[in-house]
Amino acid sequence: MASKRGQAGFFTIDAMFGLIVLSIMLSLAGWWMFSLGNQQDYRIAAEHQRTAADAFAKYLKDNYSVVLNNAGPTTPVQVTVDMMQNAKYLPAGFSSTNSFGQTIVGLARRLNANQLEAVVVTTGGQVIPELGIRTIAEHLGGPGGFISSLKPGVIQGVRGGWEVALSNYGINPGQGHTASALFLMDGDLANDYLYRNAVPGHPEYNRMNTAIDMGGNDINNAHTVTATNDITSKDGWFRSQNDTGWVNEKWGGGIYQSDADWVRVLNNKGLLTGGKIRGGTLQADGRVTVGEYLDIDSTAVEGQACPKIGIQSKNNMGAP
Repeated sequence: MASKRGQAGFFTIDAMFGLIVLSIMLSLAGWWMFSLGNQQDYRIAAEHQRTAADAFAKYLKDNYSVVLNNAGPTTPVQVTVDMMQNAKYLPAGFSSTNSFGQTIVGLARRLNANQLEAVVVTTGGQVIPELGIRTIAEHLGGPGGFISSLKPGVIQGVRGGWEVALSNYGINPGQGHTASALFLMDGDLANDYLYRNAVPGHPEYNRMNTAIDMGGNDINNAHTVTATNDITSKDGWFRSQNDTGWVNEKWGGGIYQSDADWVRVLNNKGLLTGGKIRGGTLQADGRVTVGEYLDIDSTAVEGQACPKIGIQSKNNMGAP
């Protein structure tokens, strides 16, 4: 029979092992919570940077010629978050720094006479650990990049997809920072995108290569719309709002309305049809010529007064 002293020894050993296991579990739980918090911070930083990069891309497309004229091969044009906010590419409340206190800036340099290369890069703030910058780049996808302690003079693309020397942009934020490459987002920012503004020497930047589906939306404030084929309306009207209408440029005829009572033929052209013309009253300011017969449907009683001198009719026998 075991003594009470021996049983107490077993209880002490069991309790010690239980405390060890509990400590390990608590440590693992704490590490997991810390890691989860970091992952959330990295994801938020990536989304914040992606929003800034998208805004910078739109800014460059709308101001392409201005940026191109002011950028050099190693002296880029710098566009800040404040500048993009003032130009309405970012909302007023958008922070110029990420969750690590790093400032986001857009840089665009001229590769050649008509080509830009652009990046968004973070500067200052906390140095993000190596795992963190690589995780942020992964969240950014193909355009994502980072500045590693292993190569502090270059921006490395995610999983080695691309590499850019920081000296090309005249900047060196140091290790622990992230970047987005716009030239990987949109080619050279000019390949297959429609520009709002003219780019000198590149009319194709303002030319569509496929049909536009407006999705039921309107096209407003157009000056002149020119088509080489038909213009079709399914259920609507072709409307003119002032004293205009339709005109044939080749022959100079057309139909328009310039007052509340009359629809007019432009340039006094004739109106020709092999069908019928029907109206309440037909008035001719000149001679009326009939190629066949003048068929009068109305009848009048001989000897009665006419409502107007000169009116023609026929009697019940058909005589005029």
